[in-house]
Amino acid sequence: MVNINTNGEITKNLLFDTEEQETIILPKIGKYINNQLFILFTKKSRVFRFASVVLEH
Repeated sequence: MVNINTNGEITKNLLFDTEEQETIILPKIGKYINNQLFILFTKKSRVFRFASVVLEH
């Protein structure tokens, strides 16, 4: 994942570590809660997980 702050500084972080490399991101079933919050779903084998994604302007 890449973060760019208001000063243009960039930081990079792994979204998944090597244990999670078989995780599939499912953006089509994700849901916008409002214009700044998105719920992202993932699947690994039979396990579903979700993460909240905050969009800052």
